[in-house]
Amino acid sequence: MIVRQVVKAKAIGLTNAKRWALSEEYDRFQHFLKTGEDLGVYSSNKQQGLRFYKIIKTNNHNEP
Repeated sequence: MIVRQVVKAKAIGLTNAKRWALSEEYDRFQHFLKTGEDLGVYSSNKQQGLRFYKIIKTNNHNEP
């Protein structure tokens, strides 16, 4: 897969609670992209995943 855009972000005042929340959302989103099963992904992230999932799936299909 070719990376087309990199987004850098920073959490200000990262606490254990914020770290846990970010980690959980990332894990749930990755699971959603791989299986399509929603384990509680935020709706905006889910919409983006649905919008770009076809692109990810097509690129992986064309790779050897």
